[in-house]
Amino acid sequence: MNIITFTGRVGQDADLRQTPQDRYVCNFRVVCETGFGTNKKAEWIDCSLFGQRAEKVAKYITKGTPVTVYGQFDLRTYTTKNGPGASITCDVADIALQGGKGSGESQAAVPFDDKKAADAAFSDEIPF
Repeated sequence: MNIITFTGRVGQDADLRQTPQDRYVCNFRVVCETGFGTNKKAEWIDCSLFGQRAEKVAKYITKGTPVTVYGQFDLRTYTTKNGPGASITCDVADIALQGGKGSGESQAAVPFDDKKAADAAFSDEIPF
């Protein structure tokens, strides 16, 4: 079984289509960055989400939205006039939107107004 979980930002608004069998397909691309400085790399992953979830979630998958995706991946190889290439695709099993629609901000980035609440949230004590 080949499973992948990754977090990144959506590269462009999702493309929602309907098959002749009335099944919805939502296609989108996610960029995942690794490294920093001159060693920073970006990998694009082509994602496909199927069924009723595709129809319901597509409007929230917009350019710049941070997402975490879980699914089955496939490495596709191809040849162009410039030589061999490869791309990663993912059949999405689950997706989590990490911020508000188009906000580009994580909910965890909301500042605390109350000093006690901030201290409780970042306490070193383990709650179990």
